[in-house]
Amino acid sequence: MKNIVLMFLSKLNPKAEKTQFSLMGCSKPVESMQTNETSIYQLAAFNIKIDKVFAFVTRQVKEETVKDGRTTLEFFTDRVQQYVNAEDIITCNFDEDNADLALDNIMEMAQLILHEIEKFKLNNPQEKIVLHTDMTGGMRNAIMMILGVMRLLEYSGIDLENVLYSNKQGNIGTCEDSKDVYRFFDLVAAAKEFKNFGSVKELKDYYEKEKYYKKVKLSYNLENLVNAMDLFSQSIKLCRYNEFRNAINNLNECILNFEQTPQADMDVNDKLFAIILPTIKDSYSKLLVANTELGIIEWCEENDYLQQALTLLTEFLPDYICGTKRWLYVPDSAKSKFTEKYNTEYKEQGHKGNKNYFTLVKYGFDSFIGENKKMASAFYNILKDGLKNAPGRKDEVLAAITAFIREQEGKFDISYDADEYQTALSISAYMKGLDENLKNQLINSKLYKKYCTRKGISETADSGQALSKYLKFIKNETSAKDFVVEAKIEEAYRCRKNIEKLLDNNELVCCENLREDVLECVYDYTWIRNIRNSSNHARKDKKYASIAEIKERIKKLVERLQEMERNENA
Repeated sequence: MKNIVLMFLSKLNPKAEKTQFSLMGCSKPVESMQTNETSIYQLAAFNIKIDKVFAFVTRQVKEETVKDGRTTLEFFTDRVQQYVNAEDIITCNFDEDNADLALDNIMEMAQLILHEIEKFKLNNPQEKIVLHTDMTGGMRNAIMMILGVMRLLEYSGIDLENVLYSNKQGNIGTCEDSKDVYRFFDLVAAAKEFKNFGSVKELKDYYEKEKYYKKVKLSYNLENLVNAMDLFSQSIKLCRYNEFRNAINNLNECILNFEQTPQADMDVNDKLFAIILPTIKDSYSKLLVANTELGIIEWCEENDYLQQALTLLTEFLPDYICGTKRWLYVPDSAKSKFTEKYNTEYKEQGHKGNKNYFTLVKYGFDSFIGENKKMASAFYNILKDGLKNAPGRKDEVLAAITAFIREQEGKFDISYDADEYQTALSISAYMKGLDENLKNQLINSKLYKKYCTRKGISETADSGQALSKYLKFIKNETSAKDFVVEAKIEEAYRCRKNIEKLLDNNELVCCENLREDVLECVYDYTWIRNIRNSSNHARKDKKYASIAEIKERIKKLVERLQEMERNENA
């Protein structure tokens, strides 16, 4: 283990006299000429061997003589030489005339320390590094600079042990432990972590250290509250709806119990936590106050728990629409047919979803098997017409193709080999011969190679007769397969159209005045379910939705459901 000390070295007063300082855990006082010495003596009293001292120093501390022809730095080095070697005192300059450079000085000090730590670890990569800090010396902003370096080092994995402060009054003084005050920043950071990310790891670490260093137990209500926060944190990660709901109720109850603790019965940990609790409550208010399914999903979306929001919506919405609210249900006249399909097409196939899930996801989909072929055929007809009428109309043909694809967005995903088609379209549109660029495209065209193989001719773009025959081939003998035409019905659109068809056939019934809302909910739900399944199963989908799209879709669906609830209750 290596022990390092961080301090801000104060300029020594030339008239300074020795001061008797009492040390922690030591019956005999020590004599110090300046307060910075005392931290070194205190660590020695703790039987800690000091390996390095890192000190912020001003120009005056390094250059101006203050006593016996020595600078403050030289005087300090001589005073502590019994405990630390002169070459192990490493300084970082601080310009007292330019406070704007403080952040640069913090960075420079942190880099100095980390560089020395790398040297320690050359021989032993597992070497444990412990930081001890003297908070006494320096100028008014010295403490903030020391805190900045401490935070950077803790973030880099350095353990903090002692935070010392030498309190001088006249010719006597005491060396005190300020770690409790410093560690309060850890409590604030831990509360912020839970507020922003729902994680309780830092909070539990903080209270574990409280128990270790101060040998104290948490009060009953505070310990229950911390455990409730931990349970909530775990349940939101796993996203099991019933467990999540129970964890929220438990957290709410523990907060109320803690708030009802009489002030007189609170210890310092209770009082500190009572200060930060209102901010935590405010950030979780939608969960703790409303505590409805939609409120939980809305909170997850707003706090960027998108995977949780997607999962909760996927599991909750079928039962909500088809069960709890009965905005969409199977009429008595169709129940027999519905039950038969549910058993034979779903349950007996090993699927585990209930009847409400089957209603939205699978019921009646067999009638949509031919839709992809129909749309692919319709799209290829546009491509073929373009090839036949290409002369003088190439740009118009391409614009019509683009318009058709855009018109089907959200309904069908249409794709084709655009490069191959545009080469064929350019050949079909030529009037007086091919330029060199078009000749190269033709020779490299898979369709042209196929034509040459089929007709038994050499691959050349120079023969007018061959080109004339190729034009006839393009216009009359090509198929959708030649241009890799595909049309795939969008799942969300198919689901919406399917429910619409079932409603028209009286195989499903929709709540009065909510038909369009229900159909839009079905569309959004299916879109969200596909995104969730794609993510959960790590599918290599051709296209992905952005975070912004997902958040907007969830938000829109929740707002629609809330509006439907309000209209229902009006």
